[in-house]
Amino acid sequence: KNRYLTLSIALMSAVAFAAPQANSAMQTFQGPPLNRYGAVDVNANVPVSVQVPAAPANFVPPVVTPLTTVWGNSIPTPPAFNDVSSYVLMSAKSGDILVASNANQRVAPASLTKLMLMYIAMQALQSGNIHLTDQVRVPTVAWATGGSRMFLSPGTQVSVQDLISGIIVDSGNDAAVTLATYLAGSQTNLVTMMNNTAAQLGMTNTHFEDVMGLPAPNHYSSARDLAVLTRAIIEEFPQYMPWFGVKFYTYDKIRQANFNKLLFIYPDADGMKTGSTDAAGFSLIGSAKR
Repeated sequence: KNRYLTLSIALMSAVAFAAPQANSAMQTFQGPPLNRYGAVDVNANVPVSVQVPAAPANFVPPVVTPLTTVWGNSIPTPPAFNDVSSYVLMSAKSGDILVASNANQRVAPASLTKLMLMYIAMQALQSGNIHLTDQVRVPTVAWATGGSRMFLSPGTQVSVQDLISGIIVDSGNDAAVTLATYLAGSQTNLVTMMNNTAAQLGMTNTHFEDVMGLPAPNHYSSARDLAVLTRAIIEEFPQYMPWFGVKFYTYDKIRQANFNKLLFIYPDADGMKTGSTDAAGFSLIGSAKR
C-alpha cells in the first residue's frame, strides 16, 4: 500500500534584505502607493524597512521545533542553503516542521500573498457564494495594475475559473485585483478579510496591505506563517489542489508557463506558488506528494 506525504516548503531569498536607498527613507507612506489610475503602483520605491518593519519588543514569535532537533544524530544533517535567508519544511498531513531556518523572520512575501487570496476564494467556492462559471467584469484598476499579468482588457467579462488559472499559473496581478473586487467589493475589503483570516489561522507574524503582493508598507509574513497557510489549503481544499500543478495556461491566445519550475523538474511536485519583487527577492512555496 502506498503511503503519501505532502510537504510544503517556503524559501525566502537573502536578497530580500538589500539596504534601502537613503533618499527613499524620508518618504511617508499611507497605505499602498497608487498610480494615476488608483492601482497599486508596481514602480513605487517603498524602502524594505517600511515594507517589513521590525517586530515590536513585546512580540512573542511562534514556537518552532524542527524534528531534526528532536531526532538528533538519528537522521542525516539537513543541507545548507547558503543563499536562502529563511525556510520551513513541513508535513502537510501532521503539521510537523521537519527542518527550518529563521522560520519566524519577517520578509516581504511578494506574490506568495496570492495564496491567501486563493484560500479565501476557495472558501467562497465551497460555500456556494461564488461559482467557477461566474462571469466577472474586469475593472480598469485591474488592467492598470502592473507587474505579471494574464493580459485582461478593462470592461471585458472573464470567468472565475479563468481568473484562478491566471492567478496561479500567470501570477497575474490584473487577475488578482479582478477576483478580489468580485469577492469583496473592493481591494480594501478583501485585504481586511485576508488579515482576519491570517489571524484565524494563527499567522501571528503576518500583515497584508494589498491583494497581490506588490511593495507596500507593513506588508510582510514569515516562512512559518506561509507554511501554515499552505497546509490549510492542502488539508481543507484537496479538490482544488490540481489547479496548482498546471504547467501552462492560455488566455486570449496568450500561452504562459507556470513560474514554479519545480513542476517541470521534480516529478513529485504538485504546487504551489512563486514570488519575486526587488525587495522580496525570489521566493517559493512548493508542495510535493510521495
